[in-house]
Amino acid sequence: MRKTWNVKPKDPLTQKKLIESLNVSPIIAQLLINRNITAAKEAEDFLNPSLLNLHDPFLMKGMRRAVARIKKAIGNKEKIMIYGDYDVDGISATALLSLVFKKMQVAVEHYIPNRLEEGYGLNKKAISDIHKRKIKLLITVDCGVTACDEIDELNHLGVDTII
Repeated sequence: MRKTWNVKPKDPLTQKKLIESLNVSPIIAQLLINRNITAAKEAEDFLNPSLLNLHDPFLMKGMRRAVARIKKAIGNKEKIMIYGDYDVDGISATALLSLVFKKMQVAVEHYIPNRLEEGYGLNKKAISDIHKRKIKLLITVDCGVTACDEIDELNHLGVDTII
């Protein structure tokens, strides 16, 4: 199979403005342009991100409900588990969220499925283990969006799930 590369045309004028205002190479300037980042301020924010430029997390659908459920679990000392996938972003997200809870002095468990035995995402073996551990709140990271049957089973077992 032959692949076709579509390379966006160069924009020398915008490229020159970004090079001069940001002191970046022509390649960096063009990469910014390719991402539709053409204003110097927007490019500066992209290249040097700040917590001040983050979107309000409560714009995400269901965020208030998720935060309320986590607060309830913490207040009631319920068993919480973070479930991530075995790939790099799943492991990183699990580690990061675990560190956040640790910093808050909240004990949480974590579960990373065995890639060879369990495959990707939520699975029956994991659900059985979660139930045996008496987990009341499961927080998935990097997986769970399409696991409707598994989430239904967890709910049936009394495990609330935040995806």
